Amino acid sequence: MGKCAVQRHWLLPRFPHRLYYLVMNRIYNILIGLVACIAAGQAQTPVTLAESRVSALEYNRSLDLARMDVQYAEAAVKSARTAYLPKVDGSGSFMFLSDFGGVALPGFFLPTAESAEAAAAGNYSGTSDAYFPGYNLGMDDLKIYMAEVSLQQPVFAGGRLRTGNQMADRGAEIAREALSLTRAEVVHGTDRAFWGLVAIQEQVVVLQKYVEALDSLESQLAVHFELGLLPRSELLKVTVQRNEARLQLLEVKNMQKIAGMNLARLTGRPLDEPLTAVYDAPAESLSQFEIKNDFSARPELRILQKKSELARLEKLSVRGEYLP
Repeated sequence: MGKCAVQRHWLLPRFPHRLYYLVMNRIYNILIGLVACIAAGQAQTPVTLAESRVSALEYNRSLDLARMDVQYAEAAVKSARTAYLPKVDGSGSFMFLSDFGGVALPGFFLPTAESAEAAAAGNYSGTSDAYFPGYNLGMDDLKIYMAEVSLQQPVFAGGRLRTGNQMADRGAEIAREALSLTRAEVVHGTDRAFWGLVAIQEQVVVLQKYVEALDSLESQLAVHFELGLLPRSELLKVTVQRNEARLQLLEVKNMQKIAGMNLARLTGRPLDEPLTAVYDAPAESLSQFEIKNDFSARPELRILQKKSELARLEKLSVRGEYLP
């Protein structure tokens, strides 16, 4: 009887304080739940993996540059084909001199000499009866027209024409492989961002369940503590675990926002738009790409192979400069 009386005496004066603690804890949990509901009620934009890939392929600027490189290489191929065609060149000129003065020579009697030897020596003894009438060339304007047309047809240039076309073809192939490589890198980066967001979303769900379980456990232990069936230290342990779980949940939610911003950056969406990754099955990432063990079909290896062929053709082109 004395022990029971002592226990009642220990419970009665502390009961209002414990009841206040229990009520405030419930109010705190309700406020946290309301804040979580308000945060979850914000407009979330669901995105799928296929939509993310399409948006990333349309938005990425590296792909635009790679496409421009392909167009440039294809134009170089067309330009190299014109080396087999004849080259036509033409030029023309026109010269005009206005008020061009004429040339006039007056008439005169021809000089005479005593002998041929004297005439050859320039010794003239007088003037003969032969008269030169003179002349007058009158010209008002002088116009001169000139035109030139040339045609060149290459016959043999040391094999440089054929080599140049092959080099242009290899350049176009390298540009196409680079475009495929860039497209694969964009898709790979988008997949990593998407599945990273999915993983963080699952962590948020797990931590939310964990926090709910700790809240329920804390409520049950608080009742036991009020009845004097549990020491306060055990209740505080659960409270500390619950607070740590809530802190982890807050950190993971911040990571979810950052992961959503990363996916929005890759897909060209506004960074402040909250995204939610939606998927049907884990195998969705392999729906458009098939994993093969043949590594020779990788774009990186094909680019290296084309560059090796291009170096060999450049060597032949230099050698052709020394041929007829």
